[in-house]
Amino acid sequence: MVFTGFRKFKTVLLLAAAIGGVLPASAAWAQESAQITQEVRELLGQYHVSGIKDSELKGKNIEEMIDLLKKKDPYTVYFTKEELNKFTNNLESNYYGIGAQMGMDEQGIYVDKVFEGSPAEKSGLKKEDYIMKVEGVPAQGKSLDEVVNTILGPDGTKVKLTIDREGKKMDMTITRGMIQMPNVTSYLLTPSIGYMDIDSFSSDSDELFKAHLDALQEMGMTSLVIDLRDNLGGLVESAQNIASNFVEEGVFAHTKNRDGQDNPIQITKGSKLNVPVFVLMNENSASASEMLAGALQDYGAAKVVGMKSYGKGSMQSVYSLSDGSALKVTIEEYLTPSMKPVNGVGIQPNVKSDGYTAQMITVLRKAGLTEFRVEVGKHDVTVNQIEVTEPHRPIREKGQVYVASRTLAALIGADIEWNQGIQGVEINLSQGRKSTFALSAGSLLLKDGTSYINLDKFDDNYPQLQWTDANNLLQLDIE
Repeated sequence: MVFTGFRKFKTVLLLAAAIGGVLPASAAWAQESAQITQEVRELLGQYHVSGIKDSELKGKNIEEMIDLLKKKDPYTVYFTKEELNKFTNNLESNYYGIGAQMGMDEQGIYVDKVFEGSPAEKSGLKKEDYIMKVEGVPAQGKSLDEVVNTILGPDGTKVKLTIDREGKKMDMTITRGMIQMPNVTSYLLTPSIGYMDIDSFSSDSDELFKAHLDALQEMGMTSLVIDLRDNLGGLVESAQNIASNFVEEGVFAHTKNRDGQDNPIQITKGSKLNVPVFVLMNENSASASEMLAGALQDYGAAKVVGMKSYGKGSMQSVYSLSDGSALKVTIEEYLTPSMKPVNGVGIQPNVKSDGYTAQMITVLRKAGLTEFRVEVGKHDVTVNQIEVTEPHRPIREKGQVYVASRTLAALIGADIEWNQGIQGVEINLSQGRKSTFALSAGSLLLKDGTSYINLDKFDDNYPQLQWTDANNLLQLDIE
């Protein structure tokens, strides 16, 4: 099995001599612990990318060995059997629960999303339901994590929820099950722009991607957006196989092991997609996401839009140990096909854009979209009906509505920059037209380092923006 940033899975049994007789439990544990410590020491001395020798680790326990490497390599980790199981399930986007995503606002814990075919959906749980009690215990006053952890549980067990649906209280009992989160989704936007979101690179992401891609092509797609924002990585082979839909043949990534040797990961028998492709990235795009984006960028198969990526340019292998625990070891660093480093550097975008909503608008404009509708509801933000994670919500103050400056600039296709001298933002259109919104003029607010422009003031300058704000729904339109 090949894991996130990992090239191979190995089962290693070192010093596994059979011990005759029966030992007391404490003595058996001490014997096994010493054995596992030695296995970890030899693996690190043989494979770790730093070139460290097992003699340098002599006399150290597992925690001390990992800590010694942690300053330069935070990705080498020891897993107990239970931790390995959790890691594998997370990698495959699997968990045991009811199949609903929760959020929290000033009223409490609410249902943000119900996954198709999940126990939650089958039991009638709906988006926007509020969780009042779990097993009779009030949710009020508890954190989101506390409530979610109470709802999670073993496969086949039941959990009783008391919910509030538009003022009506009701109880429901849901049987927990294995939930596989959808990690590839797609849409075809008018007129013919394909949009694909990859949450992670699990073992079937490449197959799902190909199925979605084929469907979009059959529907007449003329450009494609691949969203890798907040994708922390996944299986290298999965990202490699996805790249083969855009690159016929060549190096997917160069690697450098502890001896400085390059064992390139190759793309063979690939194909080309004869439509413009754009990859969305942000500072949370890492590992296999950066591999894919870097390869498509180097081959000219796609333009990257967004922010500089995280910069995790290393690969790990997971080695199972003789007691069922495991060691995840950083074995190689990788570089893009044109030998650009990624580790600690990241992938630089071709088009810089900051902010979730602004990035979505910017990439869709690059892909050919000319009409935009942004809707901001109580919990959701959508751009042309695609849901966007947006932490910078509109501000309503003294009868006025303020929207994040970068969102408004993206809507009209303008550049934006902060002018320290006037303590305001400058909106620059390509035609050379410039408008300034300053704090002193009352047209701008600053909150937590983000600037917000008064909508009335903005549409005085840019009447192409139409907007309404009623019944807790803000709608912004550009035609």
